[in-house]
Amino acid sequence: MDERVRHGLARERLVLFLTSGFGTLALGLAAIGLFGVLSFSVARRTSEFGVRMALGASRSQIRWGLIREAQWLVLCGVLLGVPVALLGGHLASALFFGVSPFDVPTLLITALMLAGVALVCAVIPAMRASRVDPIVALRQD
Repeated sequence: MDERVRHGLARERLVLFLTSGFGTLALGLAAIGLFGVLSFSVARRTSEFGVRMALGASRSQIRWGLIREAQWLVLCGVLLGVPVALLGGHLASALFFGVSPFDVPTLLITALMLAGVALVCAVIPAMRASRVDPIVALRQD
């Protein structure tokens, strides 16, 4: 009997494995993309950070400004992505037994996980921006 149950659930296990893999891949791609955008933004705005620091901005103000910018990007992505996820969940609800396409806890956990990954990805460019020497940054222009 155990063998029949295991064999009967093979398709569902495969779908679960593939869905988990694609979800992890999507999270990784989002992290790499956000890190790249923030790193590019820091590289382009080096002189701006130098001017801000020369005018009295602290390193923590520069850091938190970039982290807020990253969280703003995530918020915009979540606000655009939730309706798409709801639509996709409604279309894929036929594949999963007992799973609602409007599973609010799953959407909240996913959004919080993405915000956490964005926070981790924003720390390295923010630290780099806060270490800009104002004199060196102003000489680049």
